Amino acid sequence: MKSLLLVFLINLLVYGHDSLKTDTNYYQQDSITQKTEIQKVFITNEKTLIEKYEGFIGAFLGAFFAFLFFRIGEFLNRIVRRKNLHISALVKIDRNLNEIHDVIHGNTYIYDKIIEQNQEAEKLGVPSITNNNFQKLSFDELIIHDLINTDYFKEIFSLKVKIRKYNSDIETIFGLLKSLGDSYLSKMIDKDTYIFNHNNAINKLGELKKYNVFLQKLVKELIAKARTLVAIEKTITQKIYFSIVKKKYNKKFHKKYPTELNKISEDIEKGQEKDKSLLDEIFNK
Repeated sequence: MKSLLLVFLINLLVYGHDSLKTDTNYYQQDSITQKTEIQKVFITNEKTLIEKYEGFIGAFLGAFFAFLFFRIGEFLNRIVRRKNLHISALVKIDRNLNEIHDVIHGNTYIYDKIIEQNQEAEKLGVPSITNNNFQKLSFDELIIHDLINTDYFKEIFSLKVKIRKYNSDIETIFGLLKSLGDSYLSKMIDKDTYIFNHNNAINKLGELKKYNVFLQKLVKELIAKARTLVAIEKTITQKIYFSIVKKKYNKKFHKKYPTELNKISEDIEKGQEKDKSLLDEIFNK
């Protein structure tokens, strides 16, 4: 009996120890497996997070550069539009100034006829009734706001002020001449009073005629400058907006300007000769 009990205890110690080792190994392997699974999950989550950030950064950079290129394109379009407005304004000013020059020339001719008529009346000892009138100068003031060249803008703006004064003087002098004529014809004033005041008005008209000559020269110069600016500031997408906007007269301008001025002087002289011939025919009929 004692021997059987001893055998049982020995077996229990042997097999129990082996079972304990087996359980310990099992738990160690299970712990390693769990750690491996946790590491795999962490690595997977880390990769997913990086992919998300890469996607976000890619989307942000794409949107940023799209916005940047859009703003650059918009800026370049504004430059091109501004240049086109400038060139268009120069062409319109050229045409407007040509009309002004023609009107001034016509006013000079009218002045000469008024003086001639007045001198003939004095010889005959009779009052001279002036029915002719200077034509006012019409200038489109809105055009100048599209100009970029500040030198030319200042000169055109100065001309605008001079034109206003010229038109005001025309209105005053010819308003006086008309009033005197109406008063004399309606016998509100006598002959001597009429002649005295009429001669004073004619003297003022002589001063306006001198201003006529000054304006004619100024307008001719401004026409030449407008054409010069158009010639040197245009195209190849308006010469890349003239190397991003030149606002002053440059060396090329000063070199080309005298040629344009001489050309315009020749054209004007030819036109004036033709106009004079036509007006002589009309007045001498």
